[in-house]
Amino acid sequence: MSEAVSFERLVAYYREDANLLVGDRPQRVAVGYAAGPLLETLGVAPRLGRSFTAEEQKAELPVVLLGHEFWQHGFGGRADVIGASVNLSRKVYTVVGVLPPEARFPLAVDLWTPLPLGRPMFREDRWSRFLGVLGRLRPDVGPTAASVELTTLAGRLAGAHTETDAGWAPQLTPLQERLVGHTRPGLLLLSGATGLLLTLACLNVGALLFARFQARTGERAVRAALGANRIALLQPVLTEVLLLVLAGGALGVLLALGLGRLLVDGYAAVLPPGGVPLVDGAQFGFVLAALAGSALLTGLLPAWLSSRSDPAAVLGRLTARFTAGRGALRLRSTLVAAQIAGTLVLLAAAGLLGRSLHRLGAVSPGFAPEQVLTARLALPWERYGDAAAFHRDVLERADALPGVLAAGAINFLPFVTGSSPVAFQVAGTAEDKGRQTEFRCVSADYFRALGVPLRQGRAFTSADDDAAPRRVIVNETFVRRFLADAPPLGRTLQLDGHPHEIIGVVGDVRHEGFAVEPGPEVFQHHLQKPWPQMTLVIRAQGDPSALAAALRQAVSAVDGSQALFDVQPMAARLERSLAGRRTSFGLLGAFAGAALLLATLGIYGAIAQLVSLRTSELGVRLALGAQPAQVIRLVLGHGLKLAAVGVAAGLPLALLSGRLVRRQLYEIGPSDPLTLTAAALGLITVALLACWLPARRAARVDPMVALRNE
Repeated sequence: MSEAVSFERLVAYYREDANLLVGDRPQRVAVGYAAGPLLETLGVAPRLGRSFTAEEQKAELPVVLLGHEFWQHGFGGRADVIGASVNLSRKVYTVVGVLPPEARFPLAVDLWTPLPLGRPMFREDRWSRFLGVLGRLRPDVGPTAASVELTTLAGRLAGAHTETDAGWAPQLTPLQERLVGHTRPGLLLLSGATGLLLTLACLNVGALLFARFQARTGERAVRAALGANRIALLQPVLTEVLLLVLAGGALGVLLALGLGRLLVDGYAAVLPPGGVPLVDGAQFGFVLAALAGSALLTGLLPAWLSSRSDPAAVLGRLTARFTAGRGALRLRSTLVAAQIAGTLVLLAAAGLLGRSLHRLGAVSPGFAPEQVLTARLALPWERYGDAAAFHRDVLERADALPGVLAAGAINFLPFVTGSSPVAFQVAGTAEDKGRQTEFRCVSADYFRALGVPLRQGRAFTSADDDAAPRRVIVNETFVRRFLADAPPLGRTLQLDGHPHEIIGVVGDVRHEGFAVEPGPEVFQHHLQKPWPQMTLVIRAQGDPSALAAALRQAVSAVDGSQALFDVQPMAARLERSLAGRRTSFGLLGAFAGAALLLATLGIYGAIAQLVSLRTSELGVRLALGAQPAQVIRLVLGHGLKLAAVGVAAGLPLALLSGRLVRRQLYEIGPSDPLTLTAAALGLITVALLACWLPARRAARVDPMVALRNE
């Protein structure tokens, strides 16, 4: 790392789960290991105490920095915690500092300790690649120059270590992008939908206020004739609008406080470490700005437009009702058409997300998650040599439990973040150096326990231990991509500098989620490649959750200092993987429903106003022999024309919104014609229904009453 001159500081890190002993009871904690000046690279100072010294880093002394939240709930926020002892994985550590609340990056962990570079994973070979690196650039160096330097260094290493480093290239990513980049599309989508819904609500309220102000034209004309200026005329209007906006804003804040947790919980799986605050000063500032803008849009503009009428014409009643009413109707119709256009955008986006979510729900993960219980174990890396025997004993006890059909284990469970890419070479070839595949360490019964189908060859057995020749199983994608030239069974892969015989082929599993296509994978028996931290996979006869207590007892019987944690059914993990998409669809669907309601009310109000203005005309038509059905068609025709204009204006916007949500879609295009057609037809249908009641009222107009009132 010292060769990278573009950086002021560099720190390597990784995370693992460990067991904190509180008395005789083990408790799972997340531990971050750092090699380098962690706090200095992050640019933060300790809340209490100090950071690691260079001597502690080099000599791997047992010291820890407590995370702020862990300090609060684990030590009660004690100020005298510096110097306290922590029993972590049967080793006593000394607390030297406490992190500030904002130091939740780059990992969400309970405590940090110096990275032990003397562990076997660092000492034995160059094949393992699981460390993250965080760097602070020099002030005069930009990301592009730093990326070029890292690429040059990687090329130099690849030339010196062709077997292990060929084909690997660094990826330089800003920390902000790394933390929230994957959540940006969904959050931007919801932000845009929120803004659009706010605009539609303002248009609707503005149209209603404009109609209300128009109804009071005579009152304002009298006041103007008595000498009131425009400011005096607008003052009651402004007071009314201000009260309306403040009341609505207060109610909205209360709803935000109540529903904000639902949004955070829905995105919990994809939010950055530490999450986000539900309410802060910036959010309240945005709310105040939005309220001010809403007041201007909903109140001041309609009030100003309605105050432009001529008092003399109003007082003289020179066709004032007809002229002013027609002008108000045109403005209101324009606002309603804009509402329909915006509603179409939200309906189309919600429809695309809904269809995408439905298709994702129909995707097979590649295994049978029903009746499967999963639980994680975190054996310390210091006990690397005990890992194979420990997990073997735990699996034997788990397999003997009543109601257990099969018990297996894997280092990185599907749908749980974690991977271990390795370089490999197919024996007898030279052109594929630097190829990469995901590596999985599994027990003999893992595939049967999770329900992964065996396509060719055989699964692992207890005979495939450390004394047997090295053997691996590959998935179907690996065979298609790298072994299509000949049958896979019996072929040899060069991994970790050793030959491994392929003994079987299993079906593809979507490890990274429903929307991510399976990649090439290689599986090795855990007895040949021990892995300290594994996830148990238990297939049960009935409810898998009922086995949790018995499984904990089985682990405790093997080693009472080991904690079993993150115990949950596999089906629950799959459901949680779709939580973010479900939240986006639910919120966008709610926004679309609210927009549809606003559009319905707007159409109803516009048509009702039209019927009121044309009462005399409709009375004349009926007196001259027009049938009620003809009057109904006339009114419905006006509503249909209004809806058609809004839909025509909204279609281009809906196509644009489809492109904006493209990254949220699965196996469906952003301009899907079925979704757009359904949204447009649905809007037109709702518009006709909203026109039905005013149309019925128009058909029942008494011609004599209408002509007499005129």
